[in-house]
Amino acid sequence: MRRANLTKEFIMEDICVALVRLMKQKEYLSITVSDICREAGYGRTTYYRYFSNDKDELILYLTALRFKQNYKDRFPDELREDEAMLMLKSVYEHRDFYLLLAKHKLNHLLFKVFFQEYRRKDDEDELLKYVKSFSAGAYFGVVYQWILDGCTDTPSEIADKFRRGLMLAASQVQKPSAPV
Repeated sequence: MRRANLTKEFIMEDICVALVRLMKQKEYLSITVSDICREAGYGRTTYYRYFSNDKDELILYLTALRFKQNYKDRFPDELREDEAMLMLKSVYEHRDFYLLLAKHKLNHLLFKVFFQEYRRKDDEDELLKYVKSFSAGAYFGVVYQWILDGCTDTPSEIADKFRRGLMLAASQVQKPSAPV
């Protein structure tokens, strides 16, 4: 329909951005594929070439894209230093998007992205599957609470709260009592 030689990724992101614009105007559940196509300027055939009828798929794609583009791809050398802080910076940079997800009760899609990003790779130790699942859940829990609070704190403030919370939790863990 427009710009025939666009790359697949550009078209997919364009369609997703159209959905986000519509989410700012009306309820997510009332948005149709036709609405998205009209807003994006593409036909339904183009839409179905890249996405199923499930609008959640669009949000998942866009969430993963923003998640990756804004810290994994931009700061590859810094990942070893503090991946969690870079992830927080990415969420903060796109907080309007994440607040919009919360408004439409779509945080479960962000949860899926966390688990996709932190899943165990085939060549890693089996135990890492559980460690990474725990980490994904913990990161999501922190980010979810931050979103619920309106993302008013900075990434540094959230990281500090998380560290202090971990220290507090560790100090509260009861040591096993000695056998009698």
